Amino acid sequence: GRELGKGNLAGRLTSLSLTFHVRSTQHGFDALVSSCVAAIGSGACASLTALSLRNENLDVDDGALVKLCGQGRSSPAPRLETLQLLEGWKIRDVPTLFEIEDRGGARRTARLTPIQYAAARFPRLEAVSMPESPGAQRLRRVPGRDDVARIRFNTETPELLPPLRVTCGACSAVLFSRLDAYLVGPPTQDHIHFELFTMQDPDLDATLPAFGTETRRNCRHDCHTHSGKFLLAGRGDFVDTRDFRWAIACAPDLAQVRTLDGDLTSLGSSPSPWTQRSRTLLDRLSQLSQIDRLTQLSFFTFA
Repeated sequence: GRELGKGNLAGRLTSLSLTFHVRSTQHGFDALVSSCVAAIGSGACASLTALSLRNENLDVDDGALVKLCGQGRSSPAPRLETLQLLEGWKIRDVPTLFEIEDRGGARRTARLTPIQYAAARFPRLEAVSMPESPGAQRLRRVPGRDDVARIRFNTETPELLPPLRVTCGACSAVLFSRLDAYLVGPPTQDHIHFELFTMQDPDLDATLPAFGTETRRNCRHDCHTHSGKFLLAGRGDFVDTRDFRWAIACAPDLAQVRTLDGDLTSLGSSPSPWTQRSRTLLDRLSQLSQIDRLTQLSFFTFA
């Protein structure tokens, strides 16, 4: 952390990957992480284009991410294109007042979660991976701002995802020939493996209204209406699209995603580990004899 803080690498270091293999009970580990994050946030690594930080056996709080974002008018890493915060980054989704620039360049305060703030502070971000972080799992687009919506944001697996090709799982008809920006999130219904949230519209004439509703869409062959399902849910329907324009239901028999070269991504064909663990826990809870007395439930995950 001290070496980074000297700033000698500010104009030369383009890629940085740090893994902290230390037990959470070891004294001074918090200070080690804090010094490294603070050095990056101070602008000592302004030439960075790729950053990966992995913490093992430690929960890192919201303050660490905010410190990484730095303060002041300029971004601490204005060239940063990819960001991976893996394992110990248990960032929440609690909004806080931050000072940011609006579209006209004026400074103003806004209530943002730490992850929304990070999206605003790194203007060239293209791909982010932050699996299993509660704040990432519940990440939303900020109305009137497209900081989150311009990024390929993976909250399910560690992979930095590329642009995707989205097709119908029944007939392989193309829905999106190139989906450039999206948020990967956990499913809202049991038959879905994960969902894609995006501001991008599907290809022209690639979809048809399902059940006579414009905000529910299927492929141009209407493969899923007979089973009571639809692949795309538009903003304003009963599906929460997180203020994005569309939510895309993904599973082998629903919408399928591949890279532009036709390869499968790490999202694969099965529910993510996060989703599997959540469902297993809910199944166990449903078997409790006193479940009728439950009034509040919170989930905390540990690496």
